[in-house]
Amino acid sequence: MATVELIPIKTKEEQELDKLKSEYMTYLQSKPTTPISPKLPIPKTVNIQGYHVNTFLLGIALFFILLIII
Repeated sequence: MATVELIPIKTKEEQELDKLKSEYMTYLQSKPTTPISPKLPIPKTVNIQGYHVNTFLLGIALFFILLIII
């Protein structure tokens, strides 16, 4: 008996998709890891009369103070 081996034949769309995948992977590998425009450092604490105050907590406190006044 003769053995028959099935070879999967890719369609034109699958070939194009594989080509695009390989191009994209090479693009990702060649891309520089450092960002082009580094973000500006946002200060987490503010110095108020010698005290280091967290800006997030300061914003919440000011919001509630304004809420109480209104």
